[in-house]
Amino acid sequence: MQVSGPFVPAGDVKPSQLPGGLVATATHVGPIGRIGETHDAVVAWCATNGRRISRVRWDVYGDWSVLG
Repeated sequence: MQVSGPFVPAGDVKPSQLPGGLVATATHVGPIGRIGETHDAVVAWCATNGRRISRVRWDVYGDWSVLG
């Protein structure tokens, strides 16, 4: 979940931050049951283009403001 600023942790909800660096992105359009295909496409692109991946994934659901 994205937030607009710092907050006090509550229960299992804790602030975190992704490390900086290059990213590979994709937008999944279609049934949620096929989202794995989109993840697989990103992994395949990275392999084809010689990019090392960390397997850290950050998904954004329904917040179109982050997609520019």
